[in-house]
Amino acid sequence: MSNECPFKNMQTENLEIDPKKIAKFPEETLVEFIVENIPSAYKKGMHTIIVQLAALLPPQRDIEKILKGNLATFDFDTSKIKAEHEENLYKMGNAIRASHALLIRNHLYKENTELIENLAKLSSFTKEGAEFWEHELHKSLMANENFKTSFKAWGNPASIKKMIELFHLPQEEIKKIGSCILAENMKLYDRSQNNALSCLCIAYELEIEVDLKDYKKIADKFMKLANNTNCDNDRRTWVEHAYNIYEFLKEKYKFSDDMIDAIVEDCKNFKKQEAIKKASIALKFTYKRRGWEKLIG
Repeated sequence: MSNECPFKNMQTENLEIDPKKIAKFPEETLVEFIVENIPSAYKKGMHTIIVQLAALLPPQRDIEKILKGNLATFDFDTSKIKAEHEENLYKMGNAIRASHALLIRNHLYKENTELIENLAKLSSFTKEGAEFWEHELHKSLMANENFKTSFKAWGNPASIKKMIELFHLPQEEIKKIGSCILAENMKLYDRSQNNALSCLCIAYELEIEVDLKDYKKIADKFMKLANNTNCDNDRRTWVEHAYNIYEFLKEKYKFSDDMIDAIVEDCKNFKKQEAIKKASIALKFTYKRRGWEKLIG
C-alpha cells in the first residue's frame, strides 16, 4: 500500500476552492482538506479564501487530534504523512496570520460583511489579541486618504457599519468623516448619475444626520428637468431619478407630503406623465405637454 495521503486526489493545480461547499464536508475531511490546501492558496495570493477557510476550522488542539485520528485508520508507516501534516500546519498558520493582517490593513471597507465577520472572529485567536487588531484597523483607516476623502470608498456602507460594530471603531469619528464626504459629494452631483440617492443610502445605513429637505430639493429639480426636456427617454430617466429619492425619503425616513405621496403612487403604476403634472402644480412650474398631447389637444 502506498504511503500517499488519501486526500491527495482532492488537490489539483487549478483547484477552485469554494468555502461554502467545503463547509458541508464531514469535519475530518474538512480539516484535512483545509490544512492541505491553505499553503498552496497562499502562494496564489488567495487571501480572502484563506480567511474564509480558516473561519471553518475548529480550535488548534482539535485540528491536531483530527489529523491523528485520520492517520490511525491506516496500518502502514505513516511517518511521512505525519511530517507533511506538521509542515502543512506550520505553513497554514503563517498563511492565515499573513492573510488576516493584510486584509485588515488594506482597504477592508471594500470587502463584504461576511469576510469582516470572519476576520473579527480570527482576531480573537491571534497572539496579538482582538484589541490589537481593532487598533490596527483604525490606524489603517485614518492613514488611508482614499477612505477619508473619496465618495467611492463609501460605496459599501454595510461593510463600514460592520467594521464599526465588530472592531469597535470610534463611531462618531467615522460618521464625521462620512458626513464631510457626503456633503462634498452633494455639491458635485451631476445629471448623468443619481449620486444623491447613493448619498442618502449611505447616510441612512450609517445613521449620519443629513438635511432631508436638501434631498427633496434635488428630486424636485429632477422633476423640473423631466418637464423641460423634449426627449421622451430623458424625461423618463429624470422622473425615475426623482421617484427613487422620493420613495427612499418616504419609505426609510417617513419624510413625505401630498406631492411625494402622489408621485410615488403614480410612478409605481407607471404613470410618469401624471407624476410630472402633479409636480408642476405643487412646485409651481409650467407643465410642458409632449408632442402627442398637443396633437390630441
